[in-house]
Amino acid sequence: MNKRFVVLLNPTTDAQNEAFRKYVDGSGKFAWWHWMNGSWLLICTDPNETHAAVQEQVMKAFPEVFHLVMDVTGANQNLWGGFGPKGAQDSNNMFKWLLEIWCKS
Repeated sequence: MNKRFVVLLNPTTDAQNEAFRKYVDGSGKFAWWHWMNGSWLLICTDPNETHAAVQEQVMKAFPEVFHLVMDVTGANQNLWGGFGPKGAQDSNNMFKWLLEIWCKS
């Protein structure tokens, strides 16, 4: 079973976001969504990953930034709503990843 994490941060910089993106991309075990500054949705293929391990990486990338890391594995992933761009191209569609990856993993 995939693990799911919500990471909320305030405030962040582009450099900090890039450092965290390098961690999630480099680990080889995460799919992620980061359309809004200060928020990350993570799907992890490692069933042993913990919110504490994710938080440790958050603290490295975002030192002294207020944050919240939640493990939402097992929650109904289809209970969400939002407002944002829904362009035909992937790069212009805020919800494509949510519909195709988050809701179906």
